Amino acid sequence: MMERRSGEDRRRDAFPMSNDRRGEQERRELLKDPDITVGRLRTTSMFAGLSAEQYMQLLRICSKKTYARNERIYSPGDEPSEMFILVRGNLRVTFENGLVIEDHGPAGMVGELGVVTGERRTATVTAMTDCLVLAFRREELFGLFRRDTELWTGVLTNIIRDISGRMRQEDAALDELRRSRSLEIL
Repeated sequence: MMERRSGEDRRRDAFPMSNDRRGEQERRELLKDPDITVGRLRTTSMFAGLSAEQYMQLLRICSKKTYARNERIYSPGDEPSEMFILVRGNLRVTFENGLVIEDHGPAGMVGELGVVTGERRTATVTAMTDCLVLAFRREELFGLFRRDTELWTGVLTNIIRDISGRMRQEDAALDELRRSRSLEIL
């Protein structure tokens, strides 16, 4: 005789989540009005152009987190266990040499490359104001990617497109710097 499983068991197998019970309430809140959160996901370059079902799958594994003004979110050398989409507030990314690369406002994403590559953090991310973020845990995200390779392909394509765009901007800035230096020498 085959043993019947409850619906909860099947859902847990289909969408395994972390054992962190603190995030379950936040996840339920996100699912109450998914249009707002899916709208946030659509505005991030990493998750652009996905299907409605893929956005719902992402929604099932994200949670809300808050950070107080001046709270450090992560530091150089930290394990890349989460990535964040900023919903409210401002974040600052500072490298060890003190260089500030970006001040992120709403819809900004931080920590995504470390989560994807598994490389330790190379910068400090600090909440400049009280912040609300959508957090994605690496283990859950990769579990989803293993189950939906089309989603993983779309996300990787978006990451490559984003990095390529950044490289073009940096190349243009370097070309401008070279031109200005050439003029100074003349």
